[in-house]
Amino acid sequence: MYVAIFFQDLPGTAAKRQAVVSEHRKYMEGLAAKVLAAGATFTDDGKSVRGGSYIVEVSDLEEARQFVENDPFTRAGLRSFVTIQPWIKAVFDGKFNIPTDDSPLYANSVA
Repeated sequence: MYVAIFFQDLPGTAAKRQAVVSEHRKYMEGLAAKVLAAGATFTDDGKSVRGGSYIVEVSDLEEARQFVENDPFTRAGLRSFVTIQPWIKAVFDGKFNIPTDDSPLYANSVA
């Protein structure tokens, strides 16, 4: 299943973030095969990291929670909140992947 993970950093944690950014990048590199997309989000002026989001493939929500909990940024205490939600590739890479009728969608209905 795919999950979308959204998070925001606590204010005033830029120095703490910088101290573990290399460890975080190595962590993400080691799990890259599970990651469909990942990246930082920024303040409106584009100059400071605000948080980020990931879309990852996991077997269940517990695996997603472990993915977040083991992230060096999380372990360093940067996060003000984390949201984990099942996600589908409704539109991905220029392709529309869901039915155009009114049939219901479920978290695992689109590969």
